[in-house]
Amino acid sequence: MNIALILASNRPERQSNKPAFYIAEKLRAAGHTVDFLDLMTLDLPLFNDSPERINTEQVQHFKKSIVAADGYIAVVPEYNHQPSSSFKNAIDYLRNREFMNKPMGLVGVSDGQIGGARAIFVMRGSLPTFGTILLPTAVQVGPVQDIFPDEKTCTSPKVEGSINKMLRELELYVPALATIREELAK
Repeated sequence: MNIALILASNRPERQSNKPAFYIAEKLRAAGHTVDFLDLMTLDLPLFNDSPERINTEQVQHFKKSIVAADGYIAVVPEYNHQPSSSFKNAIDYLRNREFMNKPMGLVGVSDGQIGGARAIFVMRGSLPTFGTILLPTAVQVGPVQDIFPDEKTCTSPKVEGSINKMLRELELYVPALATIREELAK
């Protein structure tokens, strides 16, 4: 499987990178390819649908990576009860054809107790309009600084279990949805 993992935080002192790198390593250890799309380093311009911005190297790289992926994991911090603005900005560059009938796992991250639940709630309402199939299990990581003291350690058996379940769902959904896409293309 080729999985695009979107790290949707662009804060210099971010904590979302810890669960993102942890999940990426679990995917690689299972034999999958990970295209790590770090929105901080990609530095996508603010979306306004102008050709000058849509045709930048960063935007084209992001779109090609999304199209090439078999599935996705979005690691998204919750800022002010919403997904990060960098995630919304990146998604605005896409149309439904890039995500159509491909699975996506959601990982909400916050420094509070509910682990990005409100960000996940918002994404569950908007992402299906792009045609993506959201996995049943979403991972809530909070407080992230306690659960992921570094990029190699998860201290919560509950979060670890949710990650493992989401990744297993991804492994099952990717081939099933590939078959569906093939049938629909006939």
